[in-house]
Amino acid sequence: MALTDAIIRNAKPKTKDYQLYDILGLSLNVTSSGTKSFKFRIMKEGKRHNITLGQYPYLFGTKKCGHTI
Repeated sequence: MALTDAIIRNAKPKTKDYQLYDILGLSLNVTSSGTKSFKFRIMKEGKRHNITLGQYPYLFGTKKCGHTI
């Protein structure tokens, strides 16, 4: 499943943290407090690693975060 903006916006907090996965290693982590952050899964030397990319919506520039990239 592709993580579209509509899917991400409609991801609501639950009692436990959960993840929504993309087919290419990208995932959206939704915490019980409502924070949404992106992680990317990679394999390095036979081990799985997660790289945190940032929080939604700040990662995509839809909200002003105080600096530019």
